[in-house]
Amino acid sequence: MREHGAYTSAANRVPQPGQLCDSLFAVNLNSGMNRYFVMKWKGTNNQITVGGFTLFVRKNIEETVLNPSNMLERRGDVYIWDLLACGIPYGDRKACAQYLSFNNIDNSTDAVYIDWIRFYNNLDEIPSETINLPSGKKGDANDDGNVDVSDITTTAAYILGNNPSPFNAENADANNDGQIDVSDITFTAGIILGTH
Repeated sequence: MREHGAYTSAANRVPQPGQLCDSLFAVNLNSGMNRYFVMKWKGTNNQITVGGFTLFVRKNIEETVLNPSNMLERRGDVYIWDLLACGIPYGDRKACAQYLSFNNIDNSTDAVYIDWIRFYNNLDEIPSETINLPSGKKGDANDDGNVDVSDITTTAAYILGNNPSPFNAENADANNDGQIDVSDITFTAGIILGTH
C-alpha cells in the first residue's frame, strides 16, 4: 500500500529513486471465500469520506474498486463492501494494493483513525461498532474551539503552576504523550503553523 507515496506509472509497483513508499503488499482476494471487505474507521472532521481503495485487479490496470458509491452498508463506523458485487474475481487471485484515499481532509488537525480492516464471508458476522474519538481539539488548551497563540500562553501558564481557567488538559497534551510540558507548546505551535 502506498500510504502517501509517489510513483510514475500505475504498473510500476516498486519505487524508483526519488519516490516514496511506506509499505507495499499484495492481498489475496477471493470474493467466493471472503466476500466482504470491512473497514472500521472514523475521521476527526465529519466531512471526511472514503475516496476509494485502489487495487490492481486486472494485469497492469489500476482501478478504484471500493468507493462510497458501491459500499454495501455502514454499521456505525464499520463500512462494508461486497467484493463480488464490486467485480473482484471469484477464485484465488493476488492483487497489489495501491492506495486508500480519503476526501475532505482540509487542515493539519484533521485525521483519519483506522481501527481495523478485515474480510468476512458471512454478512451476519460483521459487527456494528463505533470509534470514540477524543472530544476536544488537540492544542486547544483554553477550550475556545480554536488553536492559536492564546493556547500556547495557557499551556505555558499551566506548566508554570498558574492554574489557568479555562484549561482543558486533554487538549493541552497536544503531542499525546500523557504529559503536559514544553514539547506540547512546540507541538501546538506546529499546529498553528500547519506543520503538525
